[in-house]
Amino acid sequence: MPDQEAVSRTLNELKHQKIQPVAKSPRYLLALLVAACAVILLPAAYLALITGLSSLLWVYYDYLGWKFNHIQDLMWLPLYLGPAISLATLVAFLLYPVFTTRITHLTQKVLEPKEQPTLYAFVAQLSRVLGVKPPQLISVTHEANAFAGPADGLWGMLRGKRRLVIGLPLAELLSVKQFGGIIAHELGHFSQRNGQFLVTLMRMVQSWFHRVVADENHNLERFTQRLSQEWRVIGIFIMFARALLVITRFFFVAFGAAADLVTGFLLRQMEYDADRYEARLIGMDVFTETTRELFYIQLAHELAMNELLLYVPEGKLVDNLAAFTAYHRQRISGETLRRFNQLQAETTRSLSDSHPTFQKRIENVRKAGGQAILVSEERATSLFQDFSELCRSFTSAYYRALLKEQFQPNMLHDVETLTLQRKIEHEAGQALARFYRGPLNLSSGSLRFPSRWERDKKGFVPNPLALAKQARRFFEEEQADYRRLLNQYEVLLQQKMQCQRVLLCAPFAQSEPNESKPFSHNHIEILNGQMLKVRRLIARHETRQGLLWWQRGFFFDQIGHSTWVPEALKALPNWRALLRLLNQSLPKVEQLRLVRAEVAALLEQEQADAKRNRARDLLLKQKATTLYTMTRVIVEPLLHQKLSSESGGRETDLGTLPAFHQPRHGGPREIFKAATLFIEQFHDLRCRVIGRLCLLAEHADTDAGLDPLPQPDPADAPTNVLF
Repeated sequence: MPDQEAVSRTLNELKHQKIQPVAKSPRYLLALLVAACAVILLPAAYLALITGLSSLLWVYYDYLGWKFNHIQDLMWLPLYLGPAISLATLVAFLLYPVFTTRITHLTQKVLEPKEQPTLYAFVAQLSRVLGVKPPQLISVTHEANAFAGPADGLWGMLRGKRRLVIGLPLAELLSVKQFGGIIAHELGHFSQRNGQFLVTLMRMVQSWFHRVVADENHNLERFTQRLSQEWRVIGIFIMFARALLVITRFFFVAFGAAADLVTGFLLRQMEYDADRYEARLIGMDVFTETTRELFYIQLAHELAMNELLLYVPEGKLVDNLAAFTAYHRQRISGETLRRFNQLQAETTRSLSDSHPTFQKRIENVRKAGGQAILVSEERATSLFQDFSELCRSFTSAYYRALLKEQFQPNMLHDVETLTLQRKIEHEAGQALARFYRGPLNLSSGSLRFPSRWERDKKGFVPNPLALAKQARRFFEEEQADYRRLLNQYEVLLQQKMQCQRVLLCAPFAQSEPNESKPFSHNHIEILNGQMLKVRRLIARHETRQGLLWWQRGFFFDQIGHSTWVPEALKALPNWRALLRLLNQSLPKVEQLRLVRAEVAALLEQEQADAKRNRARDLLLKQKATTLYTMTRVIVEPLLHQKLSSESGGRETDLGTLPAFHQPRHGGPREIFKAATLFIEQFHDLRCRVIGRLCLLAEHADTDAGLDPLPQPDPADAPTNVLF
């Protein structure tokens, strides 16, 4: 609930205040005149172009109609009717956008006055201070911005129905005086009714021109294509009309550019005048601070929405978008802000931009002068009834509109849980890189644990320091050899893939019969023998590694206090079991990669060779079926598994991961893409599990008094093993 005393104090501050009216600037009046002329002239030019084309048709028939009376042969009938068909098609494409203009709105939630009486009272008080009419509707959105305009487009503008849209992140992060300044800016736009009316008309005109140029007439496109296929003679004239449309679009590009220039000029002048309302309410200094902070919040919002995409594949969504934006605003470093400010200072605007630069806005409001009226330092959330619940309900509605049936309420997690999980994921990835001196290899890192984890535990008295030193000695002495063997094995596997690709495609290649082949089946046998030897050496290292990890498990529960260790120890059995299951699938994944390479070779040859080869197509379908079957064999045991969370949140059901539902039935190319996605996600899952174990081991080493492992040299990183 809002602080009623603070809210009352804020409203009382404004009760007897009123700012000096903001006079319309000469540049704004000039922009109105230019926009009014453009609103008349551009549609007139649009109609004049269509009228001119129709006049050409009238001249054609006026001339040809007299001659056609003397022509008795029906072979001249297409010449007589063709121009009419071509012109009718061309005019249809030009007029279609006028009758099918689509207006899209941001996802918004309308606030009722009885639900948010304090907010409506605050906005009404600001409207009285500014000398403008208050909005009838107030809505909220997840965007880091605020908007003001007609409630129902042009019709709402004619009826005088006004709407104010407030971005929830602004209320989350700003004080009342900063928040009130932004609201005052938007309310200032209500005093620019003529400008808003002209902007609405200009945007409608821009929409017409854009849709003509962008060729978004999909329904008309399908109709004309079907008509040209059914009536071949008509199809010739329709194609001629489409060619004329390409030429005509150059005119609409010029019309659109002119509309952009006029609209941009008018919007910039409207922003300048609205800024004066804001500056007279909160003062020059607070205006500068608020405008700069608004840019920071918009940057944080962009970062938050980008990071949100990382959670979606796992079926996890943050339950409060405003709080998530606030979290990212706090994370932006001072160096990032300094660079951002420098970029803002160097930014220039084009003639079509709707907002002036930061420096221009500051220079503009210096002329406004005046003393600050709104000085409240309270948080803007005090103006809302139960702001957190409002944010959560809006966030759920936003996801429901965006994801539709894919959204489930159990996907929502609080901000603290998700951000802690992401932080631990990052730390685990760094620990993994330190232990393996680079990224984990797809064919390695098995950590061959003893079959029974609790074996000999009763008779074994662990010495944490001795075990930590033993593990560190192994790392220093044998890790280099281990990495070398892993890279050697990957090189041999890549050679085997290439050999199988060539041998598979050799019968279908366009080459001379006596031409020698670079590979033979003996090459594969030799490579298999070499890979087996290297694999045995790798297995010895991994057995010793697994034994050391097993011994470390005896004193994981003795690690000193940490924010996540207690929950990690609860999840540890799940991690071990899941890693054992993933390691059992590694040989199958290797075979999957080999078959995937063969499918890739057949797809490449199919694309390069224009001739259809029935034997090759049958082989491609067979290999794609094998790819599908092998993927399903690996996927099935994983679908019912869970990855326990070390941050106290809910477990991640692996059945919700998109790649684990792939591939669906489809062509070879779709199955190939699905298998690639699955291999990537399988590898990512193993890295996440092993990274958590590495992070636990690092905590154990630190608790035993050992120094942290050094960061790996980028030169030690293995080659890319996925492709």
